[in-house]
Amino acid sequence: MFQALTNDRQSAFLAQSIQLTSPKVRTVMAPINQRKYTNEYSLIVNGVRMEVCRTTICSVFGITPERIKTIKKKLEAGEVSPSDQRGKHSNHKTIDEAVRQHIRDHINQFPLYESHYCRADAAPDRRYLEPGLTLTKMYSLFKQYQLENRLPSAQKWLYNDIFKREFRHLSLSTPKNDTCDQCDRFKAKLADATQDERLILERQRDAHHQNCKCSLTVS
Repeated sequence: MFQALTNDRQSAFLAQSIQLTSPKVRTVMAPINQRKYTNEYSLIVNGVRMEVCRTTICSVFGITPERIKTIKKKLEAGEVSPSDQRGKHSNHKTIDEAVRQHIRDHINQFPLYESHYCRADAAPDRRYLEPGLTLTKMYSLFKQYQLENRLPSAQKWLYNDIFKREFRHLSLSTPKNDTCDQCDRFKAKLADATQDERLILERQRDAHHQNCKCSLTVS
């Protein structure tokens, strides 16, 4: 079955059996060529992932240690689904769709806010990320999450590209003069309100929204 796959698909399959982890201990006087990552290998047997050694991987799939080294280098560079570049001149990298979805899911986890003073005819779909959040910080959190959960990561350009192309309704900058103390007070009171108090506060908040044409909601 494995041998019937194309070289690209074989590499993508093998990449799933290699996990890169940061060394738990680094010496103070570490040599310059000290490895940035340690490697763990695994195979899925009857639905259960089992840790194995590199020799076992090579034996099971009939490949050489050099091929494992090539795939590891591409994983470290952020190319999660390494493709065979022999005879090719394209710089495009094959990106595993699963990794793209990991990025989308990570972006979707951040709380989103509407403008306090958002008119129906002025970008009604626009949502704002919390103040102080940047793409650099978001990508750093993504890398940390993927590493801690032993999931493949991706390069920053891909994270930025997906954000800019697929999340155009999101903004990293809060609109000027976009504050409403009354809305903030309603939000704080609702957080600790009883059910009866919540009904009263929600009616007062809705009336305030109608009068001021402002809203603050967390998606």
